[in-house]
Amino acid sequence: MNNLINIIKNKNKKILFTPGPSSLAQDHILGLSPGFGRNDKEYLNTERKVLKKIKSFSKKENIAVFQGSGSMAIEIMISNFLHGKILVLESGHYSDRLLNISNYYKNSHKKIKKKNKK
Repeated sequence: MNNLINIIKNKNKKILFTPGPSSLAQDHILGLSPGFGRNDKEYLNTERKVLKKIKSFSKKENIAVFQGSGSMAIEIMISNFLHGKILVLESGHYSDRLLNISNYYKNSHKKIKKKNKK
């Protein structure tokens, strides 16, 4: 058990971002690079720098920060930033999800077309 604690301490160099309040169990840490969560000082400093850059290039004073899945990010992007014609190239699971979500928001888009792989 002492050896396991030493392994965890050595791996705890805070390289892996783990958003959310969840913690990592000892068994799960063994195969991972070190991690840190959103209340960690290094995480907060990194987040602050990233948000500052986003504000700078977007020319916005306020931005909303969300935690969620990649699918949530796709839906936010589609519902807020895609307008007019949308071409979805078939490339697997996420292109199918992109098409499904786009079809849901079809009222705000003029035309949605799926281009199949050859």
